[in-house]
Amino acid sequence: PMRTPSEHTGPARVVMIIDRYPPDYSGAGRQLTSLAPHIAAMGYGVTVVAGGQADAETMEGPVRVVRLRVPDGADRDGAFSRSVRQWLRSNRRAFDIVHAHGVSRATMQALIAAAVMRKPTVLKFT
Repeated sequence: PMRTPSEHTGPARVVMIIDRYPPDYSGAGRQLTSLAPHIAAMGYGVTVVAGGQADAETMEGPVRVVRLRVPDGADRDGAFSRSVRQWLRSNRRAFDIVHAHGVSRATMQALIAAAVMRKPTVLKFT
């Protein structure tokens, strides 16, 4: 797989940002449960960052899933956006490419953070 310039010398590592990921229902989340393992099978390191009821980190096959605690309510999108921005800053050396799913405040924050960090980006409209 393609590598991007970084201190990391292994395969490129992709972080995929999505608001809701199974078991939370979303059509984009269901698509991502198929896409992420396929990208991992091509040799990329894959981390999915999604909102959740509590902070948690699990492995789902070859895919690392990081859930950031986001309370339900009127400002869920804003809370997730702030959490994503903070996670990306804190983990900037853990990924090479940012892949944002859907158009939301959180995915826009992810793309802005990636640009500031000079990381390649992908935006998937869903």
